[in-house]
Amino acid sequence: MRKFLNKWFSMINKRDLVTSVTASIIVLGMIACGSSTGVLPVPGTHSQTVHLATSQRAGSHIFPGSGTKPFLADVFGMVMFQATPTPSRLQQSYDAVCNFQPGFLDTVPSGSLVPLALAGENSSCSFFSGPSGDGRQTIFDGTLSSLVVTGKTVGGVAFQCRDVDTTSAASDNSFTRAYLDPNGHTVAVFNGLNGTITRVPFACSGIGTGTDQVATIEAQWAKI
Repeated sequence: MRKFLNKWFSMINKRDLVTSVTASIIVLGMIACGSSTGVLPVPGTHSQTVHLATSQRAGSHIFPGSGTKPFLADVFGMVMFQATPTPSRLQQSYDAVCNFQPGFLDTVPSGSLVPLALAGENSSCSFFSGPSGDGRQTIFDGTLSSLVVTGKTVGGVAFQCRDVDTTSAASDNSFTRAYLDPNGHTVAVFNGLNGTITRVPFACSGIGTGTDQVATIEAQWAKI
C-alpha cells in the first residue's frame, strides 16, 4: 500500500498543483470583489449590479460599482474582504453634455448658471438660470457620488476635474442636474425635492477661464 501511494504522488506534477491552487485563490478574490467577467458568483454573496444608465453619446461612462463587497473569510486562515453598506435598490448613472456657441458664455450674468443637457435634451445649452430643481429623477433612495467633468475650451485647452470622495444623500423621486458657472469656472450639482433645492457638495473648479471659455463639456456622476 505504501509503495502504491508513493508511486501515485510521484505522478502528480507539483508545478501544476501549485498553479491550480493559486488560480483558485485569484478567482475567489475576483468573485468577492465583484470584478470577475464570466465567472459565476457564489449564490447569495454576489453584489447588486443592476443600474440605469443615461447617456448623451457613445463613449466612456461612469457606472456605479457594487456597494456590497462580500465578506470572504477563512481562506487559508486569512480575512480577505470586508462588507460595505448596502447600496440603493437601483443604481443610476448620469451623463450631461453641452456644445456651446462661441460667445454665448460671455453673455451669462454673474451669479447665473447654465443647465447642462441630460439625455434627450438640446445639447446646445443656450440658456441660463438659477438652480430650478429639475433634471433626472432619482429612483429609490441612494447616494450621489463620483463627479467627473471633462471638456475643452474655445482655445482648444483640455480640462478635467474629479471628485470621487464626496457623497451626498438623494431621496426617491428627487431630481438632480449639473450646472456650469461660466463666471466662477466651476460645475455645480443640485438635488431637489418638493421645492427644496440643495447643492451637492462636489468640488469641481478650473473649468475654463475668463479669457478662454468652455466650448464643449461633459459631466458624469452616479447614484449608488
